[in-house]
Amino acid sequence: MASLSIPAFAYVDDSYGYNFYIKPYLANTYWNDVKFRETYDNQNAWKVQLAYSEEGNGTITRFWIEKANTGKSSPASEYYLIKQGGTVYYKPATNAGDHTNVKLAAENNNNVPRGYQVSGVWDEETGKRPN
Repeated sequence: MASLSIPAFAYVDDSYGYNFYIKPYLANTYWNDVKFRETYDNQNAWKVQLAYSEEGNGTITRFWIEKANTGKSSPASEYYLIKQGGTVYYKPATNAGDHTNVKLAAENNNNVPRGYQVSGVWDEETGKRPN
């Protein structure tokens, strides 16, 4: 009888909801739902989808994942322009995002004096490759 080998970690493509206010100008905003990014593989993508933006349909917000609990700005991925109403975006992390706690971060992609509400889904690691 053949044996079946199952990896120690089976990454699941979850869809955790987020809903927060994007600050005016280019101020960073964080979703405080911290998740542990188990992987050491930067190509094990994190994901984000911008389902709703108070700015309107088809508008853009800049997203990334941030290393949590550092007390300073510590990006764990590059910054990505995400279009409201678009598909789910799967993005790579950087070495700072390896085997650590991360949270979703965002900012207005325009340096303007007004903020806006956004919501959608995200996941810290999905088992999928970036798109």
